[in-house]
Amino acid sequence: MTTSSSRAASAALTGYYYQRDVTVWVALRLLLLDQLTETVEVEPLTEEDLESGSIEHDRSVPKVGIQTDTYRVSLQIKSKSSGNWTPGAFKTLLSHGTDRPSAIEQLGDPTLRFMLVTDAAPQGNLANLTVRGFADWPQQTPKAINNHTKLDSHGRLGIMPGLTRELLDFRIEKCFTESLKVPSTRWKACYESFGDDILELMRHGGGAISRNDALAKISAHDGYAGAFGEADFYVRPKNFDAISQKLADDHAVLIVGPSGTGKTWLTKALIDALMFHKTQKLTREVVSAGPSQIIGYNENAPVVFDIEDPWGKYARSSQSGEWSATLPDLLAQASANRKYVVTSRSDFFEAAKPKHLEKWFVPLTAENYTRNMRGQMFQHRLALLPRAKQRLADPFRSKVLTALETPLEIDKFFLLLRNEPPPDQSDTVFVQDCMDRSRGDVIENSIVAQIDQSNAHAAAAIIWGLLKAFAPLTKLQVGSTLGTIANSDHGLADEIDALIDHLVAGFFLKLKDGALSYRHNLVEKGLRQSFSNKRFVAQAKLNQLVSILTSANPSEAAALASALVDDEALKLDVGTEILETLESRLLKSALDAEPKYVDQAFSRLGKISRKTFAAGRLVRWLMNKKPQDSSFFLSDTWEPLETSDEFYEAVGANLQTPTLIRKFLEDIVPYEHWARYPKFTDKLYRLDPTIGGTFRKACCESFDNRGVSSNDVLIDGVIHEVEQSKSVVATALTTLKEIRERWETEEHTWALINDEYPDQYAQHITEGYGEDLYPAEKFLTAYVEAVRDKTGWSALLPQLSDPDGAGVWIQVAARDKETSVEELLQLAKIAEATGQEDNFWQRLHARHEAAITQYAAERAVAALGEDTRLSALRYWAHCSDSDATALSIDLLDRRGLPVLVASLLELSETDNCDADGELVAAMLSALPEEDRTIAHFILREDDEGARLPELSEVMSLQRFENRRLVLATLNARVRLADDVQDDVIQIFRDNTEPDFSIGEWLEDLTVFAAAKGYEDALREALQSPYAIVVSVAVNRFSPSSKALPEPITPHLKTKSQPIAAALIARIEAIGAAACLPALIELTGNTVQKQTDYPYAAHYSFAHDAANLLLDCESPLGEAGLSQLYETGCKTNDRELKRKLWGLVLQHGPHEYEDKVLKLVLSDDVTAEIKIVASAALVAAKGHLELGSLSAKDAKSILARQPLQAAIHMAVVLGTILNESRLEEVMNWLAMKAKNRHGLLIPLAQGVLAKSDETELKPLHRLHHNIRDQVLEAAQGGAKLPRNGLEAIGHIRTLDALIEFYGENLFETKP
Repeated sequence: MTTSSSRAASAALTGYYYQRDVTVWVALRLLLLDQLTETVEVEPLTEEDLESGSIEHDRSVPKVGIQTDTYRVSLQIKSKSSGNWTPGAFKTLLSHGTDRPSAIEQLGDPTLRFMLVTDAAPQGNLANLTVRGFADWPQQTPKAINNHTKLDSHGRLGIMPGLTRELLDFRIEKCFTESLKVPSTRWKACYESFGDDILELMRHGGGAISRNDALAKISAHDGYAGAFGEADFYVRPKNFDAISQKLADDHAVLIVGPSGTGKTWLTKALIDALMFHKTQKLTREVVSAGPSQIIGYNENAPVVFDIEDPWGKYARSSQSGEWSATLPDLLAQASANRKYVVTSRSDFFEAAKPKHLEKWFVPLTAENYTRNMRGQMFQHRLALLPRAKQRLADPFRSKVLTALETPLEIDKFFLLLRNEPPPDQSDTVFVQDCMDRSRGDVIENSIVAQIDQSNAHAAAAIIWGLLKAFAPLTKLQVGSTLGTIANSDHGLADEIDALIDHLVAGFFLKLKDGALSYRHNLVEKGLRQSFSNKRFVAQAKLNQLVSILTSANPSEAAALASALVDDEALKLDVGTEILETLESRLLKSALDAEPKYVDQAFSRLGKISRKTFAAGRLVRWLMNKKPQDSSFFLSDTWEPLETSDEFYEAVGANLQTPTLIRKFLEDIVPYEHWARYPKFTDKLYRLDPTIGGTFRKACCESFDNRGVSSNDVLIDGVIHEVEQSKSVVATALTTLKEIRERWETEEHTWALINDEYPDQYAQHITEGYGEDLYPAEKFLTAYVEAVRDKTGWSALLPQLSDPDGAGVWIQVAARDKETSVEELLQLAKIAEATGQEDNFWQRLHARHEAAITQYAAERAVAALGEDTRLSALRYWAHCSDSDATALSIDLLDRRGLPVLVASLLELSETDNCDADGELVAAMLSALPEEDRTIAHFILREDDEGARLPELSEVMSLQRFENRRLVLATLNARVRLADDVQDDVIQIFRDNTEPDFSIGEWLEDLTVFAAAKGYEDALREALQSPYAIVVSVAVNRFSPSSKALPEPITPHLKTKSQPIAAALIARIEAIGAAACLPALIELTGNTVQKQTDYPYAAHYSFAHDAANLLLDCESPLGEAGLSQLYETGCKTNDRELKRKLWGLVLQHGPHEYEDKVLKLVLSDDVTAEIKIVASAALVAAKGHLELGSLSAKDAKSILARQPLQAAIHMAVVLGTILNESRLEEVMNWLAMKAKNRHGLLIPLAQGVLAKSDETELKPLHRLHHNIRDQVLEAAQGGAKLPRNGLEAIGHIRTLDALIEFYGENLFETKP
């Protein structure tokens, strides 16, 4: 009998899997099929079921209510077991939320929209909210629903109803098989892979799926081009020298590219050059254990770190976030003796989106290999084939080099060519099939198929195990191992030997200098996959191999045992004697491990050792961290694995326990990101009461180590014995002093003051300073809190007499409302002695104790530092018992009228100091009349009828060094008809030290000088080291000038954003025609407002200058044209390059046409430059002649150039070719250039641009299957479909045409 609880459980399970499958379908639609957003998030922070990334509002649909230009969609997925959705049920759904914000609360964010996806139907007027897609929003929300939300929900609520289980399954299958072209035999596996990932996210607190993630998974199931391998013949990419030079100059490179573009071989070539350099040889350090391996590296010899795929090799790395956080700092510390070569697949790199790496970033794509380079690869591989296969492949050379663009595609082609064609297949079809398949995911499949065919699964497992155990694996080691295996299974040994030979011959394994290794990461993946269906056979053989290796090679046996333990499908199962040997070896490895390998050694020991092995128990206990479900970030929380008295006694008695704990604290804990260790310290002291010294040492070492992620545990351990922590305090104070000296350089300060860095980099610099200070400051804060709590504040007096120590004490005491008056007064005196008094008064919360107010009043008079005195004054002003009369008299008597007036200005002009003016009025009234008159005149500019003081009386105030007072007295002197220009000039000359506050003051002074018409003062301001001062002067100097004034022109090469912006604004105000030389010079300006991923340069102000030139019709002159052309050649800003060359082509003589065309035709420039040059020619096509261009030249351009360049050039050729040459090119495209047949379309565009022809001759040469469709679309009819146009040529030709024409010619994306 079915119970109600079992029915509920069944319904819950049904709903759970319905949510998973809807999530799969929605993700495919949003990310790939509709491409509305780059990411979707499963179980987001809002705790809804799914949330999209940013989506652009459809501009063709008017916005209603408070709809925004971009929005996110929050989705709830509900399967109703019965009934429809009534308005009442929908209201309840919108309001639901106890532990999470309800949908209504979420809709308070105007950028959010809410959608219900359900298998039921909406009832009544709720049907008005029905949507079909994710960009389809009802314009009106039913009144009752809108009123229920208590906000404007129009256009922001939707229901996607009727998505039944049957319909959902149909749509999912259709997505995979029809839209994404996943083979019918693999789509279910692909769907299950998506579903498993989503279930994992649902179970573990959610996470994001990116478009790249989805594409990679589709690709892995043959829906797109698959992964690649490597060839044992290296042809350097054409940017090799540039990358090598970058490594020499910056000591680090980050090489990013798709799989198969040769990153591994490029790395090897770069590192080999360093290792065998004539004068300085570097050793290679392969980084396999994460950033901690580098941070812990302490060898003195010059080293190059080889970091492969830090963000993921086959899947996202668990260390991805750690690498993103630490790599910028590591590379910033690169030097001639400490170099870095980092490679990453572009998909994982883009998914990780690391910041602040642009300095070292270099792309490696198919475009970095010219046709000639690929020809070299072809010839080398051809020579390795049997003669018969050479005769078969050679005639297809041209076709292969046109179709295949990366080293691995060519490698895979020849690998496939080694197979025998089916009996009924012609040579042509076979070679074409090899070309087609070489672009797919075949390496893994080839290995699996070969091993399945020979039934060599056990041999494959042994080879995989040997390559896991030995690095490198020599043939001698193979022979020794096979000899042992042969004692019990001679047939298996022979099988292993034969399979190794086969894998080497098949270019899967590389045999060099007697050592075996994988040619590509995908070979390892394929080899492991080959025995996945023979798990128990493989497991038995691998455990046998562990036993064989244990006696002769215990370290390698441990490595293999660890691989078995790490593999979820395999199990380590060896006898007790073998396990004891492994434990002994693993313990020794853990105790002896270098810092960079401690984490790995501990992990292996914990996984492999028995439950009763004390060292293993300790390591498992130390390493037992679990994901924190409530956190959005990847944070782990430590939990004690064992808590019994027996555990503490047994493990505490083990002689190795102190050493293992020490290594854990020194080499693992400091480098963990977002790890938490609650109540850890007390338990650790229970295991080892002598551990305090280790805590203190490790804590000190954490202070000035950029790799340290957190020193919380270390701080807790030190504070546990706070009375013994004075040496740690001294180290922290010394470290802070050294860090400040290192960071506070004049060069950095000026660059930050003057906005010379891109915004993001400036933020990185500022944050980096704070991050460096943080570990030591954090410890000092904990120390101060602990001492105040345990022994009282007076115990701090001997140690915290340093400015940094006093600063931390001030911060702690000031925020503590219970801090005694005695401590504050003592701390105030320490602050005075250490230069921290300004900090003290700014941090101190207003206290009404008379003693503190009185002390503030005293310091407001007596403090010699003006900033300190004014801080005390501001604090005093906030106290309710402030005596204004007494302070006014005291100031006048002891410091004189200038200081008093400066104080009055501070109170009157600082927000919230004297809002109602009562304090200032009271202080003024206490003054003698003559002094009151002068002070009143300074403070009240608009007080008509008041007696004017003498000029000498006002000038006497200016001698006081208060910036606010100086500016006020200058104003007052002007009101007394005095010329103060010389004083202003002198102030500019006297203030050249870097200080943010001085810059702000001088900016006000510059505005003052401009208002008074002081041209000489503004000329002096143009010489100021402060960019903000110069920028004001650029806009205000000689305002009536009809050209850019000469004193301004030296700033055309500025590195500062404010000055560059001011120059553009001034030139716009004058008029571009009068400033042509300046604008031309500015096109070479390299100031960037921000650095955006993927690190494409964009020189904002150079673009502004180029745009002004484009809008200007005045002649640019021969010198100007030459400068623009050269700037275009030099700049690495692609769009700027196009603009500048376009300017030259429009305004210059025809010789520039030849120059730009040569760039298109050259084999020595990148594809990007070819595309930019051809785009510039298109932009200037109405000005071109190129009369010497023959039909042969034209055909060569269209055949050989990158597709985007060829499309641009087709437009140009249609414009400039005469009738006979055009006819020859059209015939060639129609009859012979089948892969690029579609170039007839841009050719027709060019023809149409030069004449009134309406027949569009080139289009009539198109293949009959597509001719009528294209003609109709070109004449304004139905748009072309994005699929089903095979006759247009190669798929890349179609994609390139779609990218070029977009919705002008092709249908909107589905």
